[in-house]
Amino acid sequence: MWIMGGSAVNPVATEFDNYFGISYEYVPGDYFTILCSNENTSIFLDLRVYPAQDICLVYIGRQNNRNALLIWGYGWQGTYAGSLFMSDPYHWTAYEHYHLLLIR
Repeated sequence: MWIMGGSAVNPVATEFDNYFGISYEYVPGDYFTILCSNENTSIFLDLRVYPAQDICLVYIGRQNNRNALLIWGYGWQGTYAGSLFMSDPYHWTAYEHYHLLLIR
């Protein structure tokens, strides 16, 4: 299962974000942070640099005999960049032992 777009626009992403301990903090005009509580890590975006800079989460997980690939960013540019990144077979082998990537 491939899930594109984050919780703000995709209810399926909300469901799987909950399974995998993924959430976000958003303060309009100030910052956006993607948090991965199961991994104890996060990525921060200063919204003053958006859209010149964006962030993205790529997460591969398993839930109830389903494999899920989540790709979503703060904005569409982050989601698109994560999709392009994962479409390159080189990255599948370069990061084969990872199930979480936080991309700036």
